[in-house]
Amino acid sequence: MEKNNLLLNFIDNSPSPYHAVENIIKILEEEGYQPLDLSSSWILEKDQKYYISINGTALAAFRVGNLDHPYFRIITSHSDSPGFKIKPHGRIKEDKFLKLNTEVYGGPILSTWFDRTLSIAGRVFYEGDNPYTPHMELLNIEEDLLTIPNIAIHMNPKVNKGMDFNPQKDTLPFLGYIKKELEEESLEEMLKSRYSSDRKIIGFDLNLYDRQKGTRIGMDKEFYHVGKLDNLAMAFSSVQALWKSGNSENTSMVCIFDHEEIGSGSRQGALSPILSDIIKRICFYKNNKYENYSKAMANSFVISADQAHGVHPNYPEKADPTHKPLLNQGPVLKVSSSMSYSSDGYSISVIKSLCDREKIPYQVYTNRSDVKGGSTLGPLLSRQLPIASVDLGNAIFAMHSIREMGGVKDQEWMEQLFEAFFD
Repeated sequence: MEKNNLLLNFIDNSPSPYHAVENIIKILEEEGYQPLDLSSSWILEKDQKYYISINGTALAAFRVGNLDHPYFRIITSHSDSPGFKIKPHGRIKEDKFLKLNTEVYGGPILSTWFDRTLSIAGRVFYEGDNPYTPHMELLNIEEDLLTIPNIAIHMNPKVNKGMDFNPQKDTLPFLGYIKKELEEESLEEMLKSRYSSDRKIIGFDLNLYDRQKGTRIGMDKEFYHVGKLDNLAMAFSSVQALWKSGNSENTSMVCIFDHEEIGSGSRQGALSPILSDIIKRICFYKNNKYENYSKAMANSFVISADQAHGVHPNYPEKADPTHKPLLNQGPVLKVSSSMSYSSDGYSISVIKSLCDREKIPYQVYTNRSDVKGGSTLGPLLSRQLPIASVDLGNAIFAMHSIREMGGVKDQEWMEQLFEAFFD
């Protein structure tokens, strides 16, 4: 497969965060990474490669450096994207209509989800021998199953003047008309019939996803056009850079969190102590003195990798007057005086020096002073880890749309920068 299409293939085959992490594990295992279990003792060796799956939806992977005097080079990203989750009692029967009862996840551009061909993906749980260890399987209904239909302009003449969507009414996906023989069928039974399983589903984490494959567009096919560039593109490039980089005295690490789009407040989110716990287990592996951890933090560096806003061709006035990132013009350093991005003068200087050494162009983004803007993993991690940190990403259009647009060359440069960072 052409190198530049690897990202599209990864995103197309990752219809949920659980599939994304599973696909990353496959990449790592092909490159010799060994699994570690958080509930077991570890045996670590210098230059060996390991990964840890966290609840099937987040992941940490690392190549061990100097264990006597450890320090870290870490790239963080996230596996989740805005969209819709299916509620536990997920079927709505209203008049003759069969719909899914969904909940908005994060901050999607809701209008982009209408009239799309959608399906369902995630994970399902079956009863196991032990109540605390149910069986889990990934689920992807690979068929054009449902849609969120628009109402005709004749019935809503003001539709093109903007809509205020009610997520309990306007955005419920339509499955079809109720059939008599299926009138009492539960969502779990419907999933079983689609998944060819005779086991009883006792739990699930499921989301909707767009069935249209990613593609490249532009006069020279220089742009990606696909969903979830925010933030699977950063997760993928960090993993590619990790396994391609060589042995080093630093412990090179990738950490991909979940639930960034809803505040990171879960055991697999960036506000949990999971990354700090993993780092401490490595620091204390050969030397149990707390000083070892403290010294490691002072000598370590974190890249918080999340996408950036490119200047929009139809709304250039939305950009800051002197900071105007463009697609395919290099990685974007993100800065905010409120520290909603973790970058400061020191961490920016480090990345600029790496880019100069590797002949990689770079850009700088900051919000307009009259626009609040978003935040990232960087500031959340800084609350727990006293490590120098920088926020960066690639410029994209339509962030949080069901289809986003990014630069092919930017993805190449970002992976090159990540490799240089690890080495």
